[in-house]
Amino acid sequence: MNEFLDSLARLFLGPQAQDDPNISAHWVGMSDWSHWQEWLIIALVVLILAITIWNLRRAPTVLSKIVLFLLRTGALAVLLFVFYQPAIVEETRARSTNTIVLLADDSSSMALPHKESSRREMIASFVQENSAFWRRVEQSNVLESYRFSDKLVATDWRDLGKALDASGQHTHIIESLEALRDRYRNRDVGGVLLLSDGIDNGRGGRVLRQAGNLDRETLRLIKSFNAPIFTFGLKGETIRDVSVQELRYSPFAFKRNRATIEADIQVHGFPTGMLNVELLEEGRLLRSTKRAIRHGQHRYTASFDFIPETYLLGVQRLKIHHLAGCLQGFGEF
Repeated sequence: MNEFLDSLARLFLGPQAQDDPNISAHWVGMSDWSHWQEWLIIALVVLILAITIWNLRRAPTVLSKIVLFLLRTGALAVLLFVFYQPAIVEETRARSTNTIVLLADDSSSMALPHKESSRREMIASFVQENSAFWRRVEQSNVLESYRFSDKLVATDWRDLGKALDASGQHTHIIESLEALRDRYRNRDVGGVLLLSDGIDNGRGGRVLRQAGNLDRETLRLIKSFNAPIFTFGLKGETIRDVSVQELRYSPFAFKRNRATIEADIQVHGFPTGMLNVELLEEGRLLRSTKRAIRHGQHRYTASFDFIPETYLLGVQRLKIHHLAGCLQGFGEF
């Protein structure tokens, strides 16, 4: 009975407000008439009403005038109902909950200085300053955050400022995205927010250096998320960085026989200057060389020839620093 009364109320009073905000109702016309046909019907209705009012003067009593007017307007209402075929459409809005992933770079390059602070501190400040935004995201989505360098480490975004320690040895952006894809293979990802200085020294960096753009495998990886990937770099001045991208050496070295070590060095943000490259063994300087930075060139190669004096070599370290600044890059083997 209540459903019947509700239907009558909707029929005569139109769509009513629903208790559920996700449900809405509105009138629609099911007819498929053209505009000129609708205007023709409106003109006929106006004409019939005018004739009806004109004929009311002939009715002998007031009651007969009212009855005649109601009958004709009722007939017009039925004809208009048939013409427009009105209906009430109820729509239910269903909101899907997506997962928003926040990735924060925790590699050792984030400990390098940038203006008055370090890169790590700038990311921590960025997350803290936008805490209101992260809370709004959590109201309608699932927000999950990670630190990444050599591997992914799940970390609540509220704890990122304390958890970031720039202890990772590498910045593996592509490898981290692959790990994310495997974790969220059967879940809807609404977007990925990447906070990094942007210097990938993993597979992504090697692909860019060799081909100049992303390969098909990497593009398939990015498209597999079916969601946008937003990158947030460092604001202000251009990023300045010196890093060892690749080391080439023989795993065998004989006593008192010449051995060669080659290193590919990547330079960002230094248009000019001089690089000092040092080969160290257990902290002891073995060889050093300098490379002049040329405008527009970002990749340099340093080669060292040395003769081992013992059968057992210690930890070898390659140290590069810009002579006019304080940035350094390291590589161990």
